[in-house]
Amino acid sequence: MKELSSLTYKNIPLARCGDTIFFGDSSKDRVVRIDIVSKKSFKDVDIPEKLTVKLLNTSVASKGGVGHLKVSEKNSLYDSLDLAFAWLERLA
Repeated sequence: MKELSSLTYKNIPLARCGDTIFFGDSSKDRVVRIDIVSKKSFKDVDIPEKLTVKLLNTSVASKGGVGHLKVSEKNSLYDSLDLAFAWLERLA
């Protein structure tokens, strides 16, 4: 049986649930949440057109909430992932 590999971008894990993408290692204190706000259709494929990128502090989740450290809006999935990668790299 073939093993499924996890989805990554620049060797950082990605997880998607509907129109929300989580980027980063869930065992760390910081992850990035990317919400797809709007899409456009191109040849029967939906392409993200407007995205919200949020750097989350997950260490406060145990205290009853999640803290937003940074927020930005982008116009492409690539730009969103590139920004998310830069934010996480600066924290490493």
